[in-house]
Amino acid sequence: MSWQHGLFLRVLCLGAGYLFGCFLSAEIVARCTAGCSAREIGTGNPGMANILTHLGKPAGFLVLAGDVLKTAAACWFCWQAAPELGHT
Repeated sequence: MSWQHGLFLRVLCLGAGYLFGCFLSAEIVARCTAGCSAREIGTGNPGMANILTHLGKPAGFLVLAGDVLKTAAACWFCWQAAPELGHT
């Protein structure tokens, strides 16, 4: 593998990780449970701690599960797209 190809694959994986990270599971959970944006709840931080505090444990754990799943999905995508990178 040439260094240009390796660099391209690394940049592709970084971009994929960024795109998967742009999906806010807290936003989906907040809209489904409270009917409003996660930024309108509590501190306005669209994260698990804010959702857990203001919407309860089930909603907080759904956000955590969504965050874990999107991380796993990004890793799986990069593993499929660039298996020659290994566990980089």
